[in-house]
Amino acid sequence: MKKAQKLAPTLEAFKFHKDIPFSVVDPSNLPVDLKNALDEFMIGQTVPHDIYIYAHDYELFRQLVQSGQIKIE
Repeated sequence: MKKAQKLAPTLEAFKFHKDIPFSVVDPSNLPVDLKNALDEFMIGQTVPHDIYIYAHDYELFRQLVQSGQIKIE
């Protein structure tokens, strides 16, 4: 049986601080394999916080996973 490609779930975006113009998401509850892939994807990206990442970065990650450009099995 062929393994199915795992998809990254939608995370709820929120405003971290009134002075930060972009929404963030909290990826800390992702499964370990997704979190590891996200951590690798985020190398070199700007992050506003130790835990939260910008929602637009996570959406790009989700699109790349969905399109198969990032593989998580």
